[in-house]
Amino acid sequence: LTAMRGGQAEKPVPAGRPVHLKLNTEGIQTPNLRVELVDASGTAVWGGTAAPANGLAEVVVNRPLQSGTYWVRLYSQHDSDPLREYALNVK
Repeated sequence: LTAMRGGQAEKPVPAGRPVHLKLNTEGIQTPNLRVELVDASGTAVWGGTAAPANGLAEVVVNRPLQSGTYWVRLYSQHDSDPLREYALNVK
């Protein structure tokens, strides 16, 4: 996924099954990230951690998602402001 806000998201992912995300972390200088998935209303629906390597962080959202627009947010372990935010469309 590529970072964006207010634009079109990448190709939709299928609803009803887990999602494997590859997140662009180029330029992020932290060894561990907190990852949060929120729905369109901003309610957290999933959380996890990731260790960036070679400009990417990979996570598996092991909870099936319903159709809709979600936001994937990356945080450093102790910050409350996101470092990046990605749009995720589920259909």
